[in-house]
Amino acid sequence: MQIITGSIRVMDNPDLITINFTDLIGVGGSLTFYDNRLLTHISANSVQRIDGRLYVVANHALPSFHLPVLQYVGGALTIGTHQLLVNISACKLVGVGDRPWITSTVLLVIDFPILSEIGGDFDVTGNAMLIDTSASSLIKSGGVSISQTTLPWLVFACLH
Repeated sequence: MQIITGSIRVMDNPDLITINFTDLIGVGGSLTFYDNRLLTHISANSVQRIDGRLYVVANHALPSFHLPVLQYVGGALTIGTHQLLVNISACKLVGVGDRPWITSTVLLVIDFPILSEIGGDFDVTGNAMLIDTSASSLIKSGGVSISQTTLPWLVFACLH
């Protein structure tokens, strides 16, 4: 298993289709996936911690984004402006040090079932097709902003 002490940036790769970080468990800086137009798959299934920000933006062919063992993001969590992204999940995510901002016009599901602490506002904006969001363990947040969605229901714990 490997920990990168700096940042990882995968940016502006017009022919990149798949990213596979099989042994990566931690990033000391930020993890960025930006403007990889043909990217359809990101495998980062062993990443447990990102000390900086997580930035996943403008990867227009990406249909889903899953970080099954990610527990903590030290900076902001930004996921946005994708044309095909319908599902985001981080089932073990407990904390985000700064503002999570999530926007994707075709996004259907956001699944952060044990996310309990956010250092800034939880901002879910411009997800007109969103039908399910789970952040039912959230107990500390700067605020929650959910707009431009068609959600039939929300599940949030009582915020303290």
